[in-house]
Amino acid sequence: MIERLLSSERLLSLHHALQAKQSVLVEGLWNSPKALIAAIAQQATGKNVLILTGASQEEGRLYHDFPFFTNRPVITFPAWETLPSEKIPPSPDVVGDRYQVLHTILDHNEPVIILSNLHACLQRLISPTSFDHLYVTLKKGETIGFETLIQQLNDMGYVRTPVASDKGEFAVRGGIIDIFPVSSPDPFRLEFWGDAIESIRIYDPIGQKSVKPVDEVEVTPAQEMELLQNAQETSTILDYLGEDTIVIFDDILSLEDRYVALLGASNSPTPNFTSIEQFLDAISHRQTLYWTPQPIEELSSIEIIDEDERGYYSEHAMHTLAFQMFNRTLQAKRWNHPFVPLSHFLLPDQEEVTGHDLLLSLNALAHSKIALHLLCNSEPEESTLQKRILENNIKLPDDSTYHIGYLSSGLVVPDCDVMLFPMTEITHRFKIRRQKQRSTYHTVPSQAFDLTPGELIVHLNNGIGRYVGIEKRPNHEGNLTEFFLIEYADQAKLFVPVNQAHLITKYIGSSEEIPKLHTIGSNRWKRAKEQTQRAILGYAKDLLELYATREIKGGHAYPSDTPDMDAFE
Repeated sequence: MIERLLSSERLLSLHHALQAKQSVLVEGLWNSPKALIAAIAQQATGKNVLILTGASQEEGRLYHDFPFFTNRPVITFPAWETLPSEKIPPSPDVVGDRYQVLHTILDHNEPVIILSNLHACLQRLISPTSFDHLYVTLKKGETIGFETLIQQLNDMGYVRTPVASDKGEFAVRGGIIDIFPVSSPDPFRLEFWGDAIESIRIYDPIGQKSVKPVDEVEVTPAQEMELLQNAQETSTILDYLGEDTIVIFDDILSLEDRYVALLGASNSPTPNFTSIEQFLDAISHRQTLYWTPQPIEELSSIEIIDEDERGYYSEHAMHTLAFQMFNRTLQAKRWNHPFVPLSHFLLPDQEEVTGHDLLLSLNALAHSKIALHLLCNSEPEESTLQKRILENNIKLPDDSTYHIGYLSSGLVVPDCDVMLFPMTEITHRFKIRRQKQRSTYHTVPSQAFDLTPGELIVHLNNGIGRYVGIEKRPNHEGNLTEFFLIEYADQAKLFVPVNQAHLITKYIGSSEEIPKLHTIGSNRWKRAKEQTQRAILGYAKDLLELYATREIKGGHAYPSDTPDMDAFE
């Protein structure tokens, strides 16, 4: 598709500018042309592409637009849930996602496209060399020292527990090592014969029952904050991507707002965060693209750098401009894109346009030279669209093609006569990215929503507290999010995102006595968990002995049911 679109004179000029390693400013974009431009940038330069988005919702929609334009890996790099000034360890789910992204970057010899945000990219990382040393792939039949693996898991930040039931834990029983990698939705059970791995099986972290065998398991480091504190050398995502990286600022106004919000917390270098100034310095010598929904004149005063350029108001010319953002003077070639939204092209005089209106308006293209590409998510959706076109007697252009594909919005490139018309323009149903972080949760998330304010609850990591209610407040990305508000001893408050509901359960006591609230950060809850785990192991031992005794002694075999009993049942 990109080759067909590059017949556009203006898209070809962008391609040449990117090949010449020029930085480019583009105004008035929406998601589908953003994905197209990023794919062209990657193809023209052969570099990695790092896209810094200003809004998480836009990041999600943009993610799904890439596969239609490129087959390069597109991955998201998430941020911790904490701010630079906080000393709270991040969720192991987030740590696992971040480490998996780093492994993908280092493991791929071909360029990748990374979707991230300013917060995530400011967070310091262990160096690529250290990460490579701490990343382990364990295979069935492989020989590795039993004690060596235990020590390596300790070095990687895994915590040894009696039962490995949560991410970041491992357990040792005889010749068996259970590991719950932070980057995996499932834990793994490794059975050794001497120093050889005889079998690897996925197991249920709640019932501890083996589920199915696998041939190998990849184990990433389990911690970030703790490993960073002991690291002699730290890095950023730019160090993993290398010098051959294009950095795209998506919605520079939104990013600058985020920059201002983070400035106070990360202006001085910390063990966990680099300063924004250092990050911008690292980007300054890399090729950059700047995207903004509004004209740059609305955001900053501008200066024309190329004095000899006379065609300033020509929509085809590319002018070098200087503008102010992030307390810096930036320079880029302004490129006037050729993209037109479907509604503006097909129904320019109609203010409110429905999907049905757009579909009917295709009649006007019956005798045009436009190459119409109709995108459907599936074959049944394609059949439904064809049926609607027949029922409404819509005549399509001669050069019309159906594709199984997805875009969040359509676009038209008039100067090469191409129209991309996705079904989302009719249905307004957008793809939602759902990432599976765990196969089994300790608590069904929906149960947490049955809580009543004032009830005692138990948080997996912080112990007994009092549920206050649900509160809406900005999250670490500045987006309004719902949190469970839990009160602990000394009137301390903990805000738990609703997507971490699996960490919360109702308190069920063994007596009618009301327990004291735990203190956040104390060892009281940790000791209680350890005592309970030891008691569970003791109970399991008693059960095993009981069933072994029953197996040895045998039992009484009752006769089969008679026909009368079968009839009665």
